[in-house]
Parts: sequence; C-alpha cells; structure tokens
Amino acid sequence: MKKNFIRIVLLIAVIWLIFFIKDIPKYRFGYFVEGPELKYEHRDADVLKLENGNVLILGQNAHSCPTQESCKDDIMPVVEVPSEIYNVKTNKIEELRLPNNIRYQAKGILLKNNKLLLTYAYDSSDNSYPKIKKVGEDIKDIKPPYLYDSMAIVNLDTLKVERIIKKQINKIKSYNPNWYFGEKFIFLNNSDVLMIDFNNTVAEVFDIQKINSKLLNIEIPTSIYSTVIAKDKNKVLIFGENNLKKEAEQNAQLNNTDNVYEYNVTTEKLKPVGEVLRRNKTTIKRINKDEIMIMGGETDAPEQEFNVRNIEIYNISKNTSEIVGKLIKTHATHRTHTDKIVFEKINNKYILIVGGHKPNYSFDAFLITTEIFDLENNKTYIGPNMLYYPVAVKGIKLIDGSILFIQQGLNTSRRLQIFKKRIRK
Repeated sequence: MKKNFIRIVLLIAVIWLIFFIKDIPKYRFGYFVEGPELKYEHRDADVLKLENGNVLILGQNAHSCPTQESCKDDIMPVVEVPSEIYNVKTNKIEELRLPNNIRYQAKGILLKNNKLLLTYAYDSSDNSYPKIKKVGEDIKDIKPPYLYDSMAIVNLDTLKVERIIKKQINKIKSYNPNWYFGEKFIFLNNSDVLMIDFNNTVAEVFDIQKINSKLLNIEIPTSIYSTVIAKDKNKVLIFGENNLKKEAEQNAQLNNTDNVYEYNVTTEKLKPVGEVLRRNKTTIKRINKDEIMIMGGETDAPEQEFNVRNIEIYNISKNTSEIVGKLIKTHATHRTHTDKIVFEKINNKYILIVGGHKPNYSFDAFLITTEIFDLENNKTYIGPNMLYYPVAVKGIKLIDGSILFIQQGLNTSRRLQIFKKRIRK
C-alpha cells in the first residue's frame, strides 16, 4: 500500500515536472508582476509618458453617467475623475487633480516643457454652452457652441490652464460634433498640432505658440478607424482606407490592399504613396525611424483570419510593405475600445504582443496568452501569460525597460501589471 502511494506521488511529480519544463521557454524573455492598484476607473483614457519617465493616466472633469444611480433623474451630471500618475521609482500611484475651472474629457497629448494639451475641453464659466439634461440626448440637435469644442493647454508644473484654443471646425455647416470618435491629434513639431476629423472629413492645424489655427483643404478617402502617424514636421501618413459600402465584401478577399496616403500640411496635398494589406481595426505603430508595424484586425468572415494573423512592416523611406511573419494565434479585434491588440518593444530585437480576442466573439474569449516576435529572424514565440485578462488594455514602455499595462474596461481589475524583461540586448 505504501509503495503504491509512493508510486502515485512520484508519477504526479513527474507529470508536474514535465509541464513545468514545457512552460519554461515561455518565460525566457520575461514575466509579469503585479503593480499597484489605481484608485479610480478610467475608461478609454489616454495614457502618456511624462518627461520625468512617470506615466500619466488622464482623468476627466466632464458630463458623465458612471452609474444608473447617478443619473436616476435622467440628468447627466458633471463628474470629476482625477488623473493618476504611476511613479516608476516608487512603484506607487499618485493622484493628480487637473484644474476644475474647465470641463475636459480624458483625451490629450503631451507638448514640450511638461505641458499637456487636453484635446476636448471648454470654459465651464461660459454660460453660452448648452446644458446636458437628458441621458442619451442627441448632440446633433444642439446648436453651437458645442460642448468640448476647444482645446486647453495645462502647465503640469503649476497645474494652471495657460490657454484655451477654439476649434474652427465647429463653424463648418453641417458639422457633427463628437467628443470621442473619429478625430486624431498628432504632434508635428514644437509648435504645430494636426487634427484630422475622419467623422466630418476635415482637418485643422493648430499653432500652439501663436495660439491660432487654420482649416486645411483635404478630401479624406478613409474611415474613422484610420491611423495617422507623423512622418516629419510637415507630413503625416494615413493608414486605413475603406470603401464602407463594400467593406464586408472587400475585407473577405485575401491579399486585398489599402492605399497608404501621405498628407502634406504645408501644401495641403494628399496623395497615395504605398499599399498595405486590407484589414479593419488594426494596431499600427512606428517601431523605429523608418518602420511601421501593423498587426491584428477584425474577423467578420473566416477568410479574414488569414489577413489578421499576418505581421506586416511598412517602410517609410521606401514606401513599401512586407509581410514579415505570422501570429501563432488569431488576435482578433471586435470592438476597438475593448480588445484591440497591443504591442510594445522589449528591445530592438523583440516585440511583446498582448490583447485581442479568439475569433469566435464572446466576452470570455479575451486572450490572456502573449506572443513574442523576433525582428531579426522573423519568428514568433509563445510568451508568458498575463496576470489578468487584457480587457481594454493599454501598454507603455517604462524608462527601466519594463512595460506597463493598464486595463480600462468596465468592472475590470484596476491592478496594473508589469512585464519585466530577462533579456539584455
């Protein structure tokens, strides 16, 4: 009896050891550890790396309805959610309250000299703005001035509003205001910010130093899911052309391509310069001076899984595209705000890939597994599992080489998770 018991224990130990040894390769690149917990829930907030290396998760001082109870009288109140800072050195969360004399959404970009440009803001003391009374009130029926029709420059050292800049697009006839959707803001140089509004098919360039703006002539043949990447101080590349009337038909075709457009802010000229594989809701990001990486996408049809698994690199200087590898699993995107794929450089050789869904869409299909792509030999490896399912996750590289991941989904964990790398080069 005793011998049988020992045999069973040894057998269990051997089986456990086999699985343990099998799992070891997943952790050779790095591993995940728990970070501190955020005090507040931030939904679809921008995450920005400050000049000192700390990470800012933007809060809001805006019309919001966080719970049904808060809007039980069918009135949308102004709700303040403070911004939070992840301190890299102390591994702790610090609260940051931006000025409350303006209303702002949790959207912005960093300028030079530790200044923050809140891209959706307005002066709350201006009584000419409409009042939001009913939940779900149709903003199309509201006449200008529209809520959040301006931008605000906040000095993060003094925590004071230095300027409020009015957007001229609000003056356009038949303009359809939208606080969150369809507008992309790109910092071009020390004084200019370009906004392309894909919802209203219009562009505007802001001179931050002179505090003025100019509407630009641009006919945009792209969709609201397009991505804009700065090429130099006067040019941007636009990825994501879509013929929306034939979207499903075109996306289902293998190796169908989209144009990459170059827009020159100075000459106001838009021209196609290259092509990339057609796919919706992709993640597109510059990985070095000359290369842009493209991954993931939507899978409404089985044929689209072939496109979505491809890892593609677009060369900026040559305006050429190349399929350099494949994902091991299909990381599908069904809703851009909840399950879009995220990737960050571990170093100049390896890319960490997280997020996405299994192709069969359901809320329990978020992928906790990760993958590592080797830029030198174009191979993909299984990476370590995340600690929490990456619902609406955003990632950002820290100054110590670690990668911070923040979840922003409804009722998801506010605990941060951090990827610690093992490899040096």
